[in-house]
Amino acid sequence: MRVMNKATHPSAVLLTGMAMFGIALLTLGVLLALHVPVFVAALVGIALFSLTETVYTPSVNTAFAQIRTSSVLESFNAQQLLVAVGQSLGTLVGTSIFLAVADGGTGVLYWIALALAGIAVAGLATVGTRSVVLIFRPWRVRRTS
Repeated sequence: MRVMNKATHPSAVLLTGMAMFGIALLTLGVLLALHVPVFVAALVGIALFSLTETVYTPSVNTAFAQIRTSSVLESFNAQQLLVAVGQSLGTLVGTSIFLAVADGGTGVLYWIALALAGIAVAGLATVGTRSVVLIFRPWRVRRTS
């Protein structure tokens, strides 16, 4: 990851990834609210979510690798445990809440609320810091020598 090579702290990239997840979910919610066909909205949401995964996932590995422990395996075991528990609980809770609100016709609000919550957490975590990193800079021209 080029951004990580520039001595950027992993938490900055993690928080940027969190904000990007929020933007992907917000896009999905807005598209559904605009009555874009579900297949198209889901396709756009999945594409943005997948792009975000390419930013977030490598930075998680880097962040755990930087944890000072008595063994390198300890940090990676902790990562595997936290990922397994987090993904399982997240899927259970998220699906349960979605199914509860979707029956009332408020599924679109679920995606928008989830997106805003993610963006808010990423924003609050960066208060007083300069943690968010702009990953994609289309105006930046790379010079070759």
